[in-house]
Amino acid sequence: MNIDELKQRAATGDAEAMCDLGMAYFHGEGVEQNEEKAVELLQASIDASTSTDIFFLVFWIIFHAKII
Repeated sequence: MNIDELKQRAATGDAEAMCDLGMAYFHGEGVEQNEEKAVELLQASIDASTSTDIFFLVFWIIFHAKII
């Protein structure tokens, strides 16, 4: 998925797209690195998610995003 598609999906409230776009901003992949924007998008992703989604989001961040 390209960044423009992620931005479009995130703008519609797609929690998964917000998470993916947030991680792209965190790592500077396809966009200029911006940790503040990353945190905003990740928080929005959590706000738009169910509790099950949040569990998987945290799991993904910890084990796959390599930010810890």
